[in-house]
Amino acid sequence: MDSLPVELLEAILANLPVPELYVASNVCKSWRRLCVSPAISITRQKLRKLVKLTRLDGQLKSVRTRVSPFIQEGFDRKAYLARIGGSVPEEFSTWILEYPIVDSIGWHWPGIQDENKRERFEEFGIDWADAMSASRHLKPGYTMLSQCNVVNVEDPDYSLHNKQHQLHYPGSYMKTPSKQKNLVRALLVWTDQSRYTPRITLLILDGTDQWDGHVWLTETSTRPKGDNGELSLDWIEPLGSWTCFLEDEGKLLRENNRSLPHYKVYRRGGLIWTRPVQ
Repeated sequence: MDSLPVELLEAILANLPVPELYVASNVCKSWRRLCVSPAISITRQKLRKLVKLTRLDGQLKSVRTRVSPFIQEGFDRKAYLARIGGSVPEEFSTWILEYPIVDSIGWHWPGIQDENKRERFEEFGIDWADAMSASRHLKPGYTMLSQCNVVNVEDPDYSLHNKQHQLHYPGSYMKTPSKQKNLVRALLVWTDQSRYTPRITLLILDGTDQWDGHVWLTETSTRPKGDNGELSLDWIEPLGSWTCFLEDEGKLLRENNRSLPHYKVYRRGGLIWTRPVQ
């Protein structure tokens, strides 16, 4: 391999799937430098770094141990993208097709099923009360990736309800919406039901020049749904591209897992309850 031209080595590395690219970056210093060369797409470099983060972080491994029993076996990655339909951002589609399931971050994987059902926990011999308290503590809410729900929402740049750009969206200085109906396709990622008005995390698939491939935190409003399955939302803040969102999720899970309370489980007369361990 050392006798091959550098350009040929770069071409080989550029065509490796993400898991193999991560392994190649650990072979030697020269290969590590090649793995960050311009020949490797930015998307693959980001996902390679994400694999490194999850494999070296003991806290994320601990979280993954709790989630792993609920990962669906035989998950069809291509069929999942086909169900989404239309154009899909490169970072997200590469993550779906190539990212190792064993390195998934928390509950963020479309092949996770029935994670909130007591029967599912008992099937795997996991104490339901302990597991659910851990799940809620790690992050409130539940994943919607497995449902593959795609909705039509307002373009955040043209929405009066965008809290980031209320006064400066294109084409208006009088705070009136554009006459043109500007809709974008978005994938539901996560819903937090711990608030009075649920917060929904969205991945914008296509329809806006500025935000395609970005994740947004939104909040459901009192405005009714529109026609054609439109969802009325208040836009809270952008959370970056898909890999940036997952990196931040990893940081949140690490912090929460360190402070995770430990429970002792008691069983008597067919009843189960828990008590925090001081």
